[in-house]
Amino acid sequence: MRHRWDLESTLTTIISCGGDTDTVGAIAGALCALHPEAAPLPKDWLINLAEWPTSQKSIESSCQKISQGHRAKFFHWYLAPLYALRNLRQLAVIFLHIALRCLPPKLGRLLVK
Repeated sequence: MRHRWDLESTLTTIISCGGDTDTVGAIAGALCALHPEAAPLPKDWLINLAEWPTSQKSIESSCQKISQGHRAKFFHWYLAPLYALRNLRQLAVIFLHIALRCLPPKLGRLLVK
């Protein structure tokens, strides 16, 4: 409530607090977006948005359909093999992150550099 539905200020403040910022930011972002006076996302946040194999244009189109009360199709069956590849890559990144977190801090920092 401190930022009166200003998504950018709200998320910036939440992230600067540290801790479990992804979950808290997702909840706060959803609540901000529900408010009738909510401003759209800042354009510079959307420039590098990547949700491969779909495109930013298809995501925007789906969001537009939803906002108009229509059903949007987010999953395209012909892209299923590409979604699987994307998910495997993300899973590898997650496992690498977990492995690095299990190492002693000094060794982990040496490996990341």
